[in-house]
Amino acid sequence: MSVILIDDRERASGICAQLAALHQAYCIQRLAVADYVVNTALYVERKTATDFMASLADQRLFAQVARMRADNHRAVMIVEGAHLPNRPAVMGALCSLATQWCVPVLRSKDLAQTAWLLVRMACHADAHAAPALRCDYHRKHGRLSLHHKMLTLMPGIGPRKARALTDALQTVHGVLTAARGELLRVPGVGPRLADQILSLRAP
Repeated sequence: MSVILIDDRERASGICAQLAALHQAYCIQRLAVADYVVNTALYVERKTATDFMASLADQRLFAQVARMRADNHRAVMIVEGAHLPNRPAVMGALCSLATQWCVPVLRSKDLAQTAWLLVRMACHADAHAAPALRCDYHRKHGRLSLHHKMLTLMPGIGPRKARALTDALQTVHGVLTAARGELLRVPGVGPRLADQILSLRAP
């Protein structure tokens, strides 16, 4: 199992207890860059929505990202808590992180979900990557398509529900932009999962 390195300044957040509850191995030390390092190769920065806005305002955000991406390290940012404001500056920053810096931004409702995301990252680090040619947008010979694999990263969605969602709504974008009523019409999707999917939508 991969060990997650945790910056010692993150100890007060309670993340250690959350990871321990998920039986995830971790090690606390002072990290020069990022809040967590997964499998020695993936740098993860955790920010509350308030901190994200503050770091954008005082121009710390992209300086931190530049340090994480130094030497072409892979990096991910987790924004935890309340929705980010739907302002041009915020949406522009998110676009820049994804397209120019190759840093995906994942949303988390609370610390427990942040821990879950870190554990999933560690699990993917342990797995052998499939050849790129097998990662197709369409299902072939019973294998999971790229859309299915992306959906299974969400809590509560396994391969069966992922297939049901894409059968009904075609793509990940279709799932994330669907109305609550459309989600509830998908076999296996109840009110709780529908609300969880809706919470991932940009405000």
